[in-house]
Amino acid sequence: GWEPVLEEEFEGTTLDESLWTKLVNDDWIDDGIQTPDTIALDGQGNLQMSVYTDENGREHGGGLMTGGIGSMEPTPGGYDSAYGYAEARMLFPDGPATISTFWMMSANGNNSLPFGDPASDGPELDIAEHYNLPSTGPLAGDSNGDGRCDWPGDSPVPCTESILVGGHWDGFEEDHKSFHFEPTFNPNPAVSLQGSFHTYGVLWTPEEYRFFIDGLEVERYTIGQTFAPEHILLQTYIAYNGLSDFGPLGAPENDRTLIDYVKVWQRPVSDVPDQ
Repeated sequence: GWEPVLEEEFEGTTLDESLWTKLVNDDWIDDGIQTPDTIALDGQGNLQMSVYTDENGREHGGGLMTGGIGSMEPTPGGYDSAYGYAEARMLFPDGPATISTFWMMSANGNNSLPFGDPASDGPELDIAEHYNLPSTGPLAGDSNGDGRCDWPGDSPVPCTESILVGGHWDGFEEDHKSFHFEPTFNPNPAVSLQGSFHTYGVLWTPEEYRFFIDGLEVERYTIGQTFAPEHILLQTYIAYNGLSDFGPLGAPENDRTLIDYVKVWQRPVSDVPDQ
């Protein structure tokens, strides 16, 4: 059977810093910045990741990781593993120009050389990447107003119900490879992806990656397989600097992503098939 190897419920008001490292990055996306003051436990069993605009006009987001990438070194301890089923229960906000993510990455950061060996390098695995694209302007999510999100791909649903899952490796330039083939959308449109809790998960085996929303499989891929251990990252940040109207830290109008739990299950090694 399956056994839990990570159970983070975010209880209390103090983050477990033996497991999680707060992201600090002064040059994240489009002049944005990631700072530890955006991360808190709300005392009701949730991790809260918020965004805000400081007095100089810089837009702040934040995140956590259980391992290090490049110059972002983790707190001793942390967590990484290969194979199993990883799941988070998350509530995405509905404000403009924010991105909320749940993903996994090896310590190599999918950029180690030489390229061409995802098995040992480890791809970035995007379990849930939700974009709140602005409604107007050059980065509008629905530029022609047909009710269908322009990104990723040609989605059959609004941006509020679209999500990116999959993975990529070998950097982000001409050698870049990925399995983000089709737009993925909410399998239960009666309950919006924004403002409601949903579960997002990946089943990672030696043969394939299977992605789930609320226990329903939404994508399956058999390329980019890896045996390299990967750690977990959670983030909320402002994707497009200057397109939001968030207030200072703690302002009620600021977007907040809530995470109820992060859990990982694995099957113990057995000499008996399927046991």
